[in-house]
Amino acid sequence: MHNEGGTLQATESRLAPMTLALTLACALCGATLLALSLPAASVAWGACVVAWLLLSLSNVDYLMRHELPTVGMVPVSAMSLGPAGCSVLVVGDMPSWLVGVGVTIACMSGLVGVILCACFVRMRSAYATQAAVAEDAAVIVLGGMVHDGKPKETLALRLDKAARVLHDHPQATLVLSGGRTREHEQTEADAMAAYLTSKGVNEGRLLLERDAQNTQENLERSEALLRERGIATQRCVLSSDYHLYRALRLGNRLGMRLTPIAAPTPLRGRLQQWSREALTILATGVLSR
Repeated sequence: MHNEGGTLQATESRLAPMTLALTLACALCGATLLALSLPAASVAWGACVVAWLLLSLSNVDYLMRHELPTVGMVPVSAMSLGPAGCSVLVVGDMPSWLVGVGVTIACMSGLVGVILCACFVRMRSAYATQAAVAEDAAVIVLGGMVHDGKPKETLALRLDKAARVLHDHPQATLVLSGGRTREHEQTEADAMAAYLTSKGVNEGRLLLERDAQNTQENLERSEALLRERGIATQRCVLSSDYHLYRALRLGNRLGMRLTPIAAPTPLRGRLQQWSREALTILATGVLSR
């Protein structure tokens, strides 16, 4: 889970119309700028088109492979306006009003890119250096999206990483944390356990926390479960690389000392996932805590 005050999925469902509207508006604006500068096309103009297409098509690809549009698509769309705005600058002999529009849009797009990059650097710092994982560590694995009882790609990568941790640390224990995101659907914890046992993981090394609905609850309820079982070993938190910064900051607020373990984010959709998390961090103010 990825949101403090409720599931990110629920938040994105509410924001879906706005997300789509902003994404389409940016795409239309970029296409218009490129079309206006087409008569004076050049090699540099072609490079702008390619850059715009790559960013725009990455959003299309994300949307086609996921149930909901993500708010992370919006900053990607905003950044795509950068090369579109530059297209009217690189070809020369353009009307002054169009050049002014291009400069304004390119600068605003660049500002979005700078802010995101600054967030990405801070997010990356969460797991760039980390303490070694103890042989008997308790590893809290944060839940994610499941479909028809099976983990989706992002969560599957977390679980593959968790299986490797257990293989390398024979006395370690996993806490699989995640409740239901939809009525009548299997809990994330149960789906995670089924996935791991199908990979040969011993069920006795798994503890299931089936109630959490967001990252803070993942940590709080997992810690309560570990204390209830009398497990007082090193605490680790395993999640997607983009998610660890916020998870660690929330853990600090709860008085938990957590060692991060990063799982990779799928290459396709990685920019949208990192951008979504950066927006969440900025919106909740966790970056400054």
